[in-house]
Amino acid sequence: MANPSTTQMTWVRSGVLSGAADLVQELGGDPRALALQCGLEPAALDAQDLPVQGPAVVGFFEGAADATGCTDFGIRLASRQSFAVLGPLWLAMLRAPSVQDALEVLARFFIVHTNGALVSLQLQADGSAFVTYSLVAGVSTRDRQTMELGLALLCNELRTHCGPSWMPRGVLFCHDQCLQGWTAICAVSAPR
Repeated sequence: MANPSTTQMTWVRSGVLSGAADLVQELGGDPRALALQCGLEPAALDAQDLPVQGPAVVGFFEGAADATGCTDFGIRLASRQSFAVLGPLWLAMLRAPSVQDALEVLARFFIVHTNGALVSLQLQADGSAFVTYSLVAGVSTRDRQTMELGLALLCNELRTHCGPSWMPRGVLFCHDQCLQGWTAICAVSAPR
């Protein structure tokens, strides 16, 4: 069970919902009703910079997958979004002189985008890196759509810098409930 004080204090920029209402509607769902059911103001579906509760957003993504029967909702949504959903953080990443520097900016300043998730970066001697992405404890017991959305967006962003044929060495998701608290990991091999 989520800690009530944690869930009330975690927030994310509403930009992460960009395109979600259209996708839910195309898949036969009612995005406004779903938003209300999840405790999300429907206005957040159309705004970029509103601070919204993290658990409501995670609940919206999970509820969208359930309501529409679309188990890959997060990945489909990633194909409609870009890292621009990170707002000012993405702009800072664009100004980084290298892919490594951009990933360092992402990990260091992710708090500008949300306090409900963590990104960390571990650089390797061979030029590769491990990027981990996880929700903070207490945000949600279900996070599949959020994790898949986040890492799909990261991979798509890296392709814009490394070329369209770039692929990560591997991506590890831990969706099983017995593994809650584990992180999604992307092993990245990219030019520095």
